[in-house]
Amino acid sequence: MKSIICNYVLYFFSKFIQDKYGYDKQKSAYLAGAVYDVSMVVAPFLGRVIVSTHQTATTKNVLYIDSHINETQNIHLVPDITPT
Repeated sequence: MKSIICNYVLYFFSKFIQDKYGYDKQKSAYLAGAVYDVSMVVAPFLGRVIVSTHQTATTKNVLYIDSHINETQNIHLVPDITPT
């Protein structure tokens, strides 16, 4: 099912390039395909950058919370939600 959807998207994107910029059918198909080729190559590297950035930010937040807990020993992390 995914391949059918990708083929339709690629077809309409190729048709859009062909109509808007006046390229022939083959050249517009190459340009539309190049977008997907570049995304397949770049996506893993970009994902790695996002994950490493998130891990660094999460580690900094955890260290900040740890130092804050150590400074104030009377901190309640879970609020009391007993019914009244």
